[in-house]
Amino acid sequence: MGLFVGCAPSADDGSVVISDASAGIFGGEKVDSDERMAQSTVGIYSTQKKAICTGTLIAKNVVLTAGHCLVGSKSDMEIRFGTKISKGVSRKVVEALREPHYTNTIIFGPERDIALIKFAGSLPSGYRPIRILNDFSVLTAGKKIIVAGYGRSLPKMKMGEGTLRKTQLKILKPFYRQDEIQFDQSDDTGSCHGDSGGPAYTNENGELKVFGVTSKVRTTKERRHVCDGTVIYTRIDFHLPWIEKVLRDFGSIN
Repeated sequence: MGLFVGCAPSADDGSVVISDASAGIFGGEKVDSDERMAQSTVGIYSTQKKAICTGTLIAKNVVLTAGHCLVGSKSDMEIRFGTKISKGVSRKVVEALREPHYTNTIIFGPERDIALIKFAGSLPSGYRPIRILNDFSVLTAGKKIIVAGYGRSLPKMKMGEGTLRKTQLKILKPFYRQDEIQFDQSDDTGSCHGDSGGPAYTNENGELKVFGVTSKVRTTKERRHVCDGTVIYTRIDFHLPWIEKVLRDFGSIN
């Protein structure tokens, strides 16, 4: 989960790829503790690095997050519950696994950027896992979705980490590269520093479901700030067989 930042011109369009485990929702609004997403969105804190990531509760003791959030020893990692990380309940991490084919390159940043974390102890009161989207064909260009995270709310001033926020974004490309989906955040709202690993939610028939994991920001040299441009999330559907296997290995499903 360290403060990794990868910046380089991409191979195809001259833009810049940035992934930062300490990257937050800017231009959004605070999440109330009684909202459904507050019951399934958690913080991931490195006591050694003093760095923040975001994750999604998908089983009673398992959090889904980004692969690049797993830096350093799992003994230094905590799951933080609450809309404010500094005031929430914490649980120690006992297992942390990246997707086996995860890579992190200078040009493209992290790829197959997904991981699962198992924590010790029971769920705090008010928390419950969220369901994974079962029909990914609903993710079409132009569709509005919801992202959430504990990252910076003021990118230019590098402020605002540690408070759970949300915002709406539009899908640009449902299939960006391999297992990735791209959202537009050029309208002064989106994901930034601290949001890495956080969820992309969609509301289908009145039920909130998770379908993506924050991976990296893609921005141009003319950016107004480091998080201006588009954001890339890892699609969960591509990794469902691996997720289900790890959940069984963790003893979190039958």
